[in-house]
Amino acid sequence: MNTLFAYTKQDIITNIYVSIEGNKYIDIQEAEFDNSLEKLDFKIVLNKNALEDKKYYLRFTHNYQNIKDINVDAFRDDNQLIIELKKTMPKDIILNMDSSSTKNSLYLSLDLYDEEEFKSILDTEKLLFGLAYGIIFCAFLYNFVLFLFNKEKSFLYYSLLQFSLLFFLLNNTMTLDIFKPIYEYIPLADVLGQFALIFAVLFNRSFLDSKKYIPKLDKVLIFFLILLIIDTFLIVFNETAIIDGYLPTSLLLGILVLSSFMVYRQGYKIALFYILGWSIIFICVFLIEYDFLDYPDTYALHFGIPLESLILSFSLAYKMKQLENKQLLHEQMLIHQNKLASMGEMINNIAHQYRQPLTHLSYVLMNINSAHEHGELDKEYLDKKMKQANSQLEFMSETIDNFRDFYKPKKEKELFTFIDAIASAINIIKPILIENKILIEVDIDESKEILGYKNEYSQVILNLISNAKDELINQKIKEPCIKIKMDKNKVLVIDNANGVKPELVNKIFEPYFTTKDKSSGIGLYMSSMIISEHFEGKLYLENSTKGASFIIEI
Repeated sequence: MNTLFAYTKQDIITNIYVSIEGNKYIDIQEAEFDNSLEKLDFKIVLNKNALEDKKYYLRFTHNYQNIKDINVDAFRDDNQLIIELKKTMPKDIILNMDSSSTKNSLYLSLDLYDEEEFKSILDTEKLLFGLAYGIIFCAFLYNFVLFLFNKEKSFLYYSLLQFSLLFFLLNNTMTLDIFKPIYEYIPLADVLGQFALIFAVLFNRSFLDSKKYIPKLDKVLIFFLILLIIDTFLIVFNETAIIDGYLPTSLLLGILVLSSFMVYRQGYKIALFYILGWSIIFICVFLIEYDFLDYPDTYALHFGIPLESLILSFSLAYKMKQLENKQLLHEQMLIHQNKLASMGEMINNIAHQYRQPLTHLSYVLMNINSAHEHGELDKEYLDKKMKQANSQLEFMSETIDNFRDFYKPKKEKELFTFIDAIASAINIIKPILIENKILIEVDIDESKEILGYKNEYSQVILNLISNAKDELINQKIKEPCIKIKMDKNKVLVIDNANGVKPELVNKIFEPYFTTKDKSSGIGLYMSSMIISEHFEGKLYLENSTKGASFIIEI
């Protein structure tokens, strides 16, 4: 339990006394408090001679709703209780506080102002608090959206940290109606503070990768994390705590700053932002805990927390840029690997294409040699055989052109028909399909056109046909068949290879996942990425026991 009075004008308030659970009044400096207290009475002693020339105001901002009775006139304004100090009022102001109907700690903040200060401080507070809440909320929203975008856990932890801090500050400066039902069951201020510390430790470990850079100190952080979680349960259900009230919050914050400094020394430059941001919070909390401030503690928090939010949000944005660069490098590597795999596939297909014409050329040369040995080689026979040889060479040259055009990247989009793109893919792999007696059926609207990169679309079709071919061969299907058909804006590549195993359905589009020997495992991933990024469509699977249907929807 915390009971705090902040006042600086000692000539107005000469002393403060407290009565604990109805016992006699003692000096507040000598009193000892704990979380089990339900009733406190405060006696604020005024120097009435100092009230002759100037008007003063006492203001109670936090948990003033626990003030059940007061012996002087007071008024409520914007979630605060205000007493105008007059010479005609009693010398002693008696406050009776009772928390038996709520789980709030009997924390009370008292501020004393003269008339000019009182008028100016209200306007300044509204501006300061409004800016603070706006910055913290934006930091929460910004980092939560970043988490949804890239699923990086540090963004989630930081957004939840900002969310906890926002409501912690709101709870400390005003009474919100939405909190009233909660006050009856849990000490909300203490719980929000615990949540903020838990998410701070989680964010620290994720953002700085402390397990990798500082494994020994990371174990200390895990220890504190466990204590904080236990503490939270104890506060909620038993109103006691291990850390809260025994170990200062500044100690834990100091460990977080130390960990960031140690990580920075190991070359993790982004930790510099963390050092700066959390040093501000550490200083603010340290000054509050050891009473070094001459103004209300809440001002330090409303200044320090938003400033930390801005600094850490910049660092998280920088980290996101690093993640994007890492992702881009990863994608470039995948593209390079896919090109290498495509080259291997291309060479394999060319070998199949060349096998038959090379056999024909061999027969032509054998026939010419045999005719020469038997004296039957005349000009007419030679011309005939040369014509056959040239025909095979032209076929081989055309094959090279087809492969070159198929794999040649196009920088500009072009209008092409689906049937042309699909035919290009089939021509590449047709000899292998024939060799393995795989029937391919095409039912495509010949007039249907699309604007995009024809070769890339053909490569996706080729990859789907090749995968179906491999599965048909592997499953030893008796009447293997691949169907390519169109349904409105969808192109379906369907096989009868008994479908994809249910446990593999959610994995097949992941990079490097494969069930085949000597496979890179990036074909379907790259195909999906091509359709998604270059055609603004999607590639997905509809599975059955009869076969797999890969659907390109644009």
